[in-house]
Amino acid sequence: MHLLKAQGQPIGDGTEAVDLDLSPAEIVIVSAADTEIAGLARAHAALGAAAPSLRLASLQKLRHNMSVDLFLEKTVARSRLLVLRLLGGASYWPYGVEESARIARRHGVKLAVMPGCGNADPDLIARSTVPAAEAEALWRMLVEGGPENLAAALRACRAWLDGGAPALDPAPTPPAGLFWPGMAAPTLDAIRECWPESAPVAPVVFYRAQYQAGDVAPVEAMVDALSARGLGALPIYVTSLKDPAAAAFVCETFAAVRPDVVLNSTAFAVSKPGATWEGSPLDSADAPVLQLVFAGSDRATWEGSPRGLGARDLAMAVALPEIDGRVLSRAVAFKSAGRFDPATETEIVALEPVPDRIAFAADLAANWARLRRTARPERRVALILANYPTGAARLANGVGLDTPESTAVMLDALKHAGYAADGAPRTGAEVVAAMTAALEGSTPCPDRSGAAAQSRDLYAPRSTEMHDAVPSDMEAAEQMGPGSPLRCGRDTSAELSLAAYWRFLSALPARTREKIAARWGGPEDDPTFDRDAQAFRLALRRYGNLVLGVQPSRGFDLDPKAAHHDPDLPPPHGHLAFYCWLRESFGAHAIVHVGKHGNLEWLPGKALALSLECFPEIALGPLPHVYPFIVNDPGEGTSAKRRSAAVIVDHLTPPLARAEGAAALREIETLVDEYAEAEGLDPRRAKALAKEILARAADLGLDRDCGFSIADDPDDALTKLDAFLCEVKELQVRNGLHVFGRSPEGRKRAELLVALARSPRGPSPGDASLLRALAADLGLDGFDPLAAEFSARWEGPRPEALAEVSDELWRIAGDTVERLEALALRLVEEAAPSSPSSPGLTRGSIPSAEKDRSRPMVGRVKPGHDDGRGLALPAGAAVLREIATVIAPRVDASGAAEIDGLLRALDGRFVPPGPSGAPTRGRLDALPTGRNFFALDPRSAPTEAAWRLGCAAADLLCRRHFQDNGEWPRRLAISAWGTANMRTGGDDVAQALALVGVAPQWEAGSSRVVGLEVLPLSELRRPRVDVLFRISGFFRDAFPFQIDLIDEAVRLVGALDEDADSNPIAARMREERDGGRASHAIFGARPGAYGTGLAPLLNEGAWETRKDLAEAYLAASGFAYAQGTEGAPAREALEAMADGVDAVVQTQDAREFDLLDSDDVHEFAGGLSAAVEALTGAAPAIYHLDTSRTETPSVRTLAEEIAVVVRARAANPKWIAAMRGHGHKGAAEMLATVRNLMGFAATTDAVGSHQFDALYDAYLMDRDTRGFVAAANPAALAEMARAFLEAERRGLWRPKRNSAHDDLAALATETVQ
Repeated sequence: MHLLKAQGQPIGDGTEAVDLDLSPAEIVIVSAADTEIAGLARAHAALGAAAPSLRLASLQKLRHNMSVDLFLEKTVARSRLLVLRLLGGASYWPYGVEESARIARRHGVKLAVMPGCGNADPDLIARSTVPAAEAEALWRMLVEGGPENLAAALRACRAWLDGGAPALDPAPTPPAGLFWPGMAAPTLDAIRECWPESAPVAPVVFYRAQYQAGDVAPVEAMVDALSARGLGALPIYVTSLKDPAAAAFVCETFAAVRPDVVLNSTAFAVSKPGATWEGSPLDSADAPVLQLVFAGSDRATWEGSPRGLGARDLAMAVALPEIDGRVLSRAVAFKSAGRFDPATETEIVALEPVPDRIAFAADLAANWARLRRTARPERRVALILANYPTGAARLANGVGLDTPESTAVMLDALKHAGYAADGAPRTGAEVVAAMTAALEGSTPCPDRSGAAAQSRDLYAPRSTEMHDAVPSDMEAAEQMGPGSPLRCGRDTSAELSLAAYWRFLSALPARTREKIAARWGGPEDDPTFDRDAQAFRLALRRYGNLVLGVQPSRGFDLDPKAAHHDPDLPPPHGHLAFYCWLRESFGAHAIVHVGKHGNLEWLPGKALALSLECFPEIALGPLPHVYPFIVNDPGEGTSAKRRSAAVIVDHLTPPLARAEGAAALREIETLVDEYAEAEGLDPRRAKALAKEILARAADLGLDRDCGFSIADDPDDALTKLDAFLCEVKELQVRNGLHVFGRSPEGRKRAELLVALARSPRGPSPGDASLLRALAADLGLDGFDPLAAEFSARWEGPRPEALAEVSDELWRIAGDTVERLEALALRLVEEAAPSSPSSPGLTRGSIPSAEKDRSRPMVGRVKPGHDDGRGLALPAGAAVLREIATVIAPRVDASGAAEIDGLLRALDGRFVPPGPSGAPTRGRLDALPTGRNFFALDPRSAPTEAAWRLGCAAADLLCRRHFQDNGEWPRRLAISAWGTANMRTGGDDVAQALALVGVAPQWEAGSSRVVGLEVLPLSELRRPRVDVLFRISGFFRDAFPFQIDLIDEAVRLVGALDEDADSNPIAARMREERDGGRASHAIFGARPGAYGTGLAPLLNEGAWETRKDLAEAYLAASGFAYAQGTEGAPAREALEAMADGVDAVVQTQDAREFDLLDSDDVHEFAGGLSAAVEALTGAAPAIYHLDTSRTETPSVRTLAEEIAVVVRARAANPKWIAAMRGHGHKGAAEMLATVRNLMGFAATTDAVGSHQFDALYDAYLMDRDTRGFVAAANPAALAEMARAFLEAERRGLWRPKRNSAHDDLAALATETVQ
């Protein structure tokens, strides 16, 4: 630890120890508000000779414990009065509060402790040594602020010291008011006189404290910028938006002026997570609310930080305002040390606006106002489809979404709403056809493209000079025009002339242009550039005033090796030309990116508070951005919100259903039933059946899935097989895809409702698990259907209500669960029948659902019968009532609400906020969809619920490892994603803390994490486990506090005096200290970069051995994160940690997706496993931790999980049939499944050849399915054939069919032709 002198140093986040070096004085005041410090300094100067000696200190410089110690010893201990003004209560400065009280008692210093805001905190004031009433009166004077009150406050402090009675009667300052530069007391009419005629109105809301301190430079700069753009700026100061008087003033003012857009710089939120959203004063205008950040750091810190903002600004000025539905614009002002005040020995800090950030925010506001004021028929809107991995097969990718059909629904909704949509596609198939043609047209003829014309190696670094200088005569260059039409038989595409692109490029910062040129050369080298036409060919189609387009390549497919050599690869020229055309040539009023997720928000640059050199801003500019996004992915959606100012319109997850199993599996299950009957009646037949069953199972590869061989004891083997078949049947799988604007109907709706009510959701009877409630009603005492051992023999009762739902043999617990599921589905279909229509929602309310919550379920539940008597279902009826009156209406309302949200956003209106999360994990507050979702308060993670689950999960992991290996794990490697931790409240963080044996501490009332407690070994009842914590790029961006938390926990445990067997962390850290090496446990991608480096190599086949993938992973992941360390190169430390890993852990927290749905799991868990294998020479164990049922988490090996998913979903005819209902996207989902299975085979040993056989038979040997893929998505058929051929070539698959190779080769050739 090194010590910094305070004066002249950057205003950082307090992670370094600082010596304020203040001399003692009569009065010392510590405040979190720089405006208050400035005001007190001025008041002190105004008092002249009557002023007491005063020292002022910023709380921001006293966040390090060593800083506190020095300050208290050198300054406070020899002073007479200490006043502490604390934001967030004592828990935000616990060490400082405790030590201040101790020093005050020891040295006889008077102490006054009070809140740093206008919210009363009696507990905080009670910590004072001066009378509580007088401390509260002083607090009120400081809250009122202004020169008179601050001077009176100093006089009152002097009176305390002199033993007199302080005069504590604050002069009230209005809680809210109007401001205008140069006007002493502006009225609304006077301000209106300053506006351009008919100007769109843009209020700028800021804190009263800034007004009182005269710290209004950024407000004045914003007023000037808005006025220059023809807007009517309306500056309004407020104490707090929670202050009723201030809120009323804002609402009344908004009602008088009818704002078109609102700009707000106040922090925090009016709403509370978990509470019903009731609106805030800012959204009373029903206009977009743009969040301006007046940062707590200085400009130099921001410029040098890849993260952009510190943890405090992230929480207070970004994450919390999102709860109110605000749209993050930019950080527009930073703290600047204006002057040093010798009388108080403090730097007077002021806010300094950054001109180009002010300009961006003003442009964004002007564009939202322009969108709002443009009539629908004249609005120009672009709908952009993702294309990742690049190619026609995965065109219109969107997680959980039938993106082509959803796009057609959106186009139809826009057309009916009055938008000019001449000739727009009407179906998903037409969308695909149009975009496939556009994609083909965006690639010039081979002999005319820039790529073909260049013979240089694409992987070689380029010169930083462009091949052609910027034309000196732009107009002459423009006259070159697009050239003659192409004559290569391809559909023409939108074009951007080279001259227009040069103008765009020339406006970028020089360093940015150099970076693009160094990687990609000149514009003429781009594959989308047509040299004959001297223009870029772009995958765009125009339909009236609507444009439909395919997002261009990020560039990794052009240069796969750059994935790990250059993880912050700039986008190629064609990518930038695409967005240039939308902004400049088309003149878009708004852009809609359809579905999770595109590549724009993942371009290099700061995590948030972007600069003009950040590529998301370079590409998109200040355009209104609307983003339909799946509701269960708050992390990646939040990245879009923070890096591209997106307004999210969330949509439903796909419908879920029980897998039930394929016919071949059901046949084996029937034989197992026959075996069970024959075992007692005909042992000879039972023995023959056992052999037949095991032989059939082995033929399907089930022996490898279940872990038995034909040579094993038949009873043991059949027990394993029985359990596996039940597990497959009961797995929840996606039963189709969601179509934006459409709620599920019929059987799919009922199955989804059962899935939503399967797990408990709260303490009330209606929130119970439906299956558990039915089990209790039917007298299945002690049986938990959510934690059943499926293969256990059923010895319990067999009520008729369950017996009558199935004719199958009832012999094991799995059969009981299956019957409960069938009964639940039947009852839900009766209790909550589909509505003929679902009304749209406004402002996110569902009054009918809440009103009907208590309506009796008369005639809706048909009770089962047992021994001839009617059997009531009291517990089940409560859950069914909840389903019928709350859950079903929310699901039914979601479709129309999604369209409503999209139209509201494109009208330039306010889109109400809503929580995000996995609905099947109890987050029914995320429904109905159609809202601008938000995530959790980062200060609350891990939540207490996450901690309970994390402890259980850590215990399960350790015990499974002990069971498998006969010893406790010493080190586990965890891949932690920001999305999952936002969705769960920090499950991965909790697991890591539980493994090392450290418990978080929460502040009562706020539930914020405020401390750590080391758990004794006697309480753990196992050794501590070292953790390699590999974080995703978004985790790094969103959870800086949690990085510090885990780092602190590891260091606390590392300092314990415990033996090496009980504490391998301390043993490792001692060894590292002795070797002079730094200790690190948290690793991730380079600051500003994302991913693991594997995707481009796997997608393009640019690897030879698993060691190549391990190298890519290590190169991309070798950056350390810790307290005060932000991505330091540390590959050697990563390798040393990975070398000692016993097992890799990947958590799945919801069943709305699985590990073959996405490439993320094999890139992270698989990449980590490959790295460990490359370093140690042996593949580690890989555990798949399932926490989708929070009460009953489970652990499987990765091989076990893949086996279940292949059988239950990937090769299941039920899922395949559902995908066939989604055309092009359904075929793409099958292709993605094959590619993701291959990703696991490439990175791990968890995939068997028989699993490739299963998918080959299901997708390509089944004539109907292959015909469907060929018709709906021929590119997917070709790529699927190539994927199987690649798996065979690499030795990952040994086809069971001798004809497979030739058939695949022919299929690939025929499809290409």
